[in-house]
Amino acid sequence: MPCGAAGCAKPNDCQVPGQCQLFPVDPDPEPGVPVLASTRATLYVVGVTDGVHVRTVSAMPLDGVERAAVPLGSGELGPVLAATYSPIRRALYVVDDRSDPPPRRGRPRPRGWHPSTVRLSIIDVDGGGLVELGRWRVARSLEAFALAEDPGGALYVVASGGRAEVHVVVRVDPTTSPPTLLGVAEGAGPLASTQVRAGDLGISLAIGRGARAHVVGYRATELHRQRGRRLEDCF
Repeated sequence: MPCGAAGCAKPNDCQVPGQCQLFPVDPDPEPGVPVLASTRATLYVVGVTDGVHVRTVSAMPLDGVERAAVPLGSGELGPVLAATYSPIRRALYVVDDRSDPPPRRGRPRPRGWHPSTVRLSIIDVDGGGLVELGRWRVARSLEAFALAEDPGGALYVVASGGRAEVHVVVRVDPTTSPPTLLGVAEGAGPLASTQVRAGDLGISLAIGRGARAHVVGYRATELHRQRGRRLEDCF
């Protein structure tokens, strides 16, 4: 069917020159970061590209109801590095890459790559949009990030680098602007998984490579709070 006011019945199936294609197909789709919100029985996929050149947040209820987009308001997402759901704030915390220029889509990251600038944001999943909490330059070779909220509402930001062979654990109060640094610690070994777990006492994470991977824990009381140090100074 030629282009016209009515458009194509299946616009992305148009293959004949001169026929319309209402929605641009993304040749290099990004899968996004899955986040399970068990208290809402919903799987969120953060930063997915699905047929268009825009990173979105999708909500997929586990009861089989059709997925829906979470409005981001006037905000937009860069390549998503980590995300977690906060049942306390009924929102998603997200770390995304805000490097300038951004990484080339559809091409493997070169050896030694790491984001030069990252941003921490919160997304109200009930339609409140995206709000930036802070952004900072990454001074070291840290390319893997993870997020976890503890039962008291404090947020852990974890980062590691393969070349640096270190990991950084940072605990912040995300309700202040900018987020208040509550404590920081560093350890040897890169993250083996970006799935980290926070509880009343602290946080646990897997570090190391292959058969040498193992779980370590940090008590919240073990994280040092340095006067005058800010979140952006930890990375």
